[in-house]
Amino acid sequence: LRLACDQAFAQIHGRITERHQQKSDSQSQDEASDKPAPANKRGRGKKSFTEKVDAEREQSGKAKGQ
Repeated sequence: LRLACDQAFAQIHGRITERHQQKSDSQSQDEASDKPAPANKRGRGKKSFTEKVDAEREQSGKAKGQ
């Protein structure tokens, strides 16, 4: 029974290690590419600084025009 548990643990640990290695390899490939990150990956729907400034300019421009 102990041998079976040790073998099961070794297999599970090996699979987890492989997944982590694959994940880190894919992340390093993504970082190496010259593609910019997608704009929608900023998180939680927050606006970037430039988006905030643009929105304020738009609102102030509408307020002046009215």
